[in-house]
Amino acid sequence: AVGTMTSPSLAILVEESTIVVHPLDLARVGAVAGDRVSVTSPHGAIVVPVATDEKVSRGTALMAFNLTGADPRELLDIDADVTDVKIEKV
Repeated sequence: AVGTMTSPSLAILVEESTIVVHPLDLARVGAVAGDRVSVTSPHGAIVVPVATDEKVSRGTALMAFNLTGADPRELLDIDADVTDVKIEKV
């Protein structure tokens, strides 16, 4: 199978990796939607744009895999059910 990122016909549809948080959580960070933020875990760090969605529960973050840009897998511990991250404005 060809991944979305590497398919010539689908490449124009691929967006950059973005982390999505609840709007109130983003306000605590001091950033606004579209800002680049540093996302750090005990296993790694990445810098990505941030977006908000009220459907994301407070205190949680959502990030899709297989997009261009930073790879959220760099943050994960495959043996853990949950990965705690710290989000900071760059």
